[in-house]
Amino acid sequence: MEDELHYVRVTFRPRDPAQENQNNLETIYTEVKTETKTEAQAWDAPPAKAAGSEDKAPRRPLLPKRVVVLGICVTVVTITIAVCIHFLSEQHRQNVDLAALNLQLWAEQASLQRQVEELLRATERLNWTMSVILEYDVFPVNTHCPHKVCRPCLDGWLHFQSKCLLISKSPHYSGWRNWQSSQDHCRQSRAELVVIESQEEQEFINNHTERYHDERHGYWIGLSNKSPTEAWTWVDGSNVTVSFWKTQRAASMLCGLSLPHADPLANWHQEGCSMKNRWICQTRALIKNHSSITDEEEELSAGHTVHKMEGEVTYSTVVIKKVPPSTGEAAPSTGEAAPPSTGEAAPSRGEAAPSRGEAAPSRENIEESTVYSEVKRREAPAAALDTSRTATSPRLLLVGFGIAVVLLVVCCIIIIYISIVMSKQEVTLSDQAAQHQQLTEQLKVLKNTTSRLIRDGDHLNWTLGVILTFSNFPVTKFCPDRKCRPCQDGWLLFQEKCYLFYDEGAPWKTWEASRRFCQNTAADLVVVDGLKEQEFLRNHSKWYYDNDHGFWLGLQKTHGTGTWTWIDGRNDTLGFWVKEQLGTPGLCGLMIPERPVNGSWDPADCMMENKFICEADVLIKSTV
Repeated sequence: MEDELHYVRVTFRPRDPAQENQNNLETIYTEVKTETKTEAQAWDAPPAKAAGSEDKAPRRPLLPKRVVVLGICVTVVTITIAVCIHFLSEQHRQNVDLAALNLQLWAEQASLQRQVEELLRATERLNWTMSVILEYDVFPVNTHCPHKVCRPCLDGWLHFQSKCLLISKSPHYSGWRNWQSSQDHCRQSRAELVVIESQEEQEFINNHTERYHDERHGYWIGLSNKSPTEAWTWVDGSNVTVSFWKTQRAASMLCGLSLPHADPLANWHQEGCSMKNRWICQTRALIKNHSSITDEEEELSAGHTVHKMEGEVTYSTVVIKKVPPSTGEAAPSTGEAAPPSTGEAAPSRGEAAPSRGEAAPSRENIEESTVYSEVKRREAPAAALDTSRTATSPRLLLVGFGIAVVLLVVCCIIIIYISIVMSKQEVTLSDQAAQHQQLTEQLKVLKNTTSRLIRDGDHLNWTLGVILTFSNFPVTKFCPDRKCRPCQDGWLLFQEKCYLFYDEGAPWKTWEASRRFCQNTAADLVVVDGLKEQEFLRNHSKWYYDNDHGFWLGLQKTHGTGTWTWIDGRNDTLGFWVKEQLGTPGLCGLMIPERPVNGSWDPADCMMENKFICEADVLIKSTV
């Protein structure tokens, strides 16, 4: 603390003479606290200003043009960023939508591909069945398909994959055969001695054969060689690909014998072909199992389908973060002195500290030799506050300009980043569009393939359904040279129907006898469905004997009701009856040749003998 306080009266007069006339008032510091200082400290201390100075606070300068231009640039860049973000989000939405659509197409493609594979297997099985039927001259439908339900094998035969095996079980020597006799016996059943093609088949045969008589006897298989220099071959001409020999020897005219008591993987024995043994026949199964489809057939089926595309779907995610407010804004200067309370004797420690940005005054600027190091004012004039604000304005402008520059740089970086992301999304969108087009084309191919396979399967099922209507299907009549036709020889084709115009000489047949004849050929008396069919029948029926004779139709008059009904249960709605009665009236419909199309039916006696017309479904449907 200072020893003593000196109160002095100090008068400051303005230097400007013009200003001297206006300001006659004197500024008086009533309390001045002085202390002894060194000369160096006096020179370094800032001068104190007169409290009652008439200097007005300087007017704040207008914002520089460069700050305005910079603000406009920031605004434009901000708008540009907003537009880019909008297009980026729209592009991202399109990308996501297209990716979702592609995923849906992939799922649909996978479903169609599974359906195609199932249809291919079903079609292959139907074709297999048809090929087995075509091996016959007359296919015994009732034997293979009792009650119109087909079985893979006949009674007594074993089913293995695509084969039916018949294992001889004759207990007596008289029922055994040599190798050639066994092969001939198999051929009588449209079979041949077994050809073993895999270990699974070898084990299956071994599990279903039993030991008999002695260790030398076994079961003939379709394996033989004609000379020691020739290789062993199967009865179908193929070479041996898997072998399970127990013994081998160099001799001619040897045949293969399977020994049931030996090791399943080593039970083939070479024996003279004249020895009598049991035997094993094989033939193709009428119905092929699902599991019997070979790898080659699977590869062939895969060739009809479109492989799935492999690739990745890229989803671009853009996260836009808001730039946090700059922490570099100018805070109020810590050097500003807060107005002290009235009763304080000493000023606060921060009042005398000069602002960090202000330069220390030089010695030339110090006008007075007396240094006032601590001055406590009674009142804080408004002019002093304005002067402080004016002093901080350039600093705030500088900080604001720096913030604007930083924002501009950040905006440019954001624009560059968004441009890069948009370019990547554009590439991804292009890839998605190409994949979408490719998937669409593949789906179109798959749908066409599916439609074709469904149609082919329906036609094959139709053909098998027609075959099942026979007791013994005449293969040679429908399929000469194993090439099937819609109708058998002597029948006419019209609109998915086959027609037989019975044209034999007398004696002809009654209505009931005519129907039985048609039914024995898996047909029935004709049912007329419309005018076009009526015209077809009239054009192919010829006059014979007299005007009262004609061709029986599948039309009868119901007792009691008097309604004419077709043999399929439908009532007649056409009514192509003659205008006058031609012969003895009856309850059966007879078509008279060379009569008008809409007036050629005659109600005739059912016991009258006439020719007739049979009608049957086509064996093969038209693909049109």
